[in-house]
Amino acid sequence: MMLKNKYYLYIKMSDPWENAVNQMISAINTDNNMRDYFISFEPDPNTGYAWYQEPLYKYYTSILDTLTNSTGHSGASFACCLREAINRIKSELVVVESESVVELTDDSVVTLEPIT
Repeated sequence: MMLKNKYYLYIKMSDPWENAVNQMISAINTDNNMRDYFISFEPDPNTGYAWYQEPLYKYYTSILDTLTNSTGHSGASFACCLREAINRIKSELVVVESESVVELTDDSVVTLEPIT
């Protein structure tokens, strides 16, 4: 019975987190420039997501703070939520390998004769 209660509490506690992460993903996806910035973003190892001071990062996080204010983030939960949202966005990226197209000339085309 105790395990069932713990599991139930886990599900109940994770719902707000999932909602917060999904709201952060939606907010990031509202602006292609912001999305591109965060896809290529690598936080400073000394400051991480919470204390990074680069102007464009601060600009975008202030927008995200306004867009996600209803989730009631603290500074730490905002940074954790942003990191999780960016990780999920990056995991959904599909990289397509392209090949150069070579134009064929008459010299490189072989015409086959029908079989009789």
